[in-house]
Parts: sequence; C-alpha cells; structure tokens
Amino acid sequence: MEITQNHTQQNTITIFTFGFQNTDVNEIIDIIGRKDSIIDCRILPDPCVYIMLGMLDEEDIIKWLLKVATTTVIQLLCESKNLIINGHNTIAFGCFGGKHRSVSLARAFKQIVNNLYPQYIVNIIQK
Repeated sequence: MEITQNHTQQNTITIFTFGFQNTDVNEIIDIIGRKDSIIDCRILPDPCVYIMLGMLDEEDIIKWLLKVATTTVIQLLCESKNLIINGHNTIAFGCFGGKHRSVSLARAFKQIVNNLYPQYIVNIIQK
C-alpha cells in the first residue's frame, strides 16, 4: 500500500462508524463528502446473538469475523485501503446498529495503518 503525504491532510485519516438503523446516510455523506467512501459491513455475519449468549466477547469480534468470513473481511479492508490510496482521507464503516461489525473493522483498519505507516494518525469517530 503506497500512501503519500499528498493523499491526506496532515497525515490524518478519519474513520466514522455508524449504524444504518439509527443514522441518516445522507448525514454521513455530508460529513465524509462522498457516497463511495462508505464501507457497508452489513454483508458480514452479525455477532450480536453470540455476544448476548456470552459466547463472544466484544473485543474478539474481529477474530470471530475473520474466522467465519475471512474473504469478505479482507475484501472490505482492501476496499478501505484503496479509498485511502485514491485520496479519501475520510471514510465510514456502517453496519446495522453501528456497534460491532463497523467498529471492529474500523479498529482493524486502524491497526493495519498504524503498523505499516506509523507517521499517520488514524482517528475513529463513532456516530
């Protein structure tokens, strides 16, 4: 992944997480500036039932998602990376409620960027 300073403002990437259930998508588009900068995480399996049954800890969601939907998670993360490479310094991850899948993918993406490009600051804002 080639990220240059020209692609971000002051080496900052901002990631919004939100729930389609309780957020007006137009509001997110207004904030991030582009509809194609929204990553829809609803195609991933919903971990809520497993969390409620105590079978899954919220901190382990990304590991669980990678186990049950590896290819889809990797595709979404690659899509996110491509948006950043193409100059989108603000992207959004959305799922149904905005608490599990979108947040987990945003955290995973932040960790990837931090490990590969420590000069970049990645902020996650939960709507």
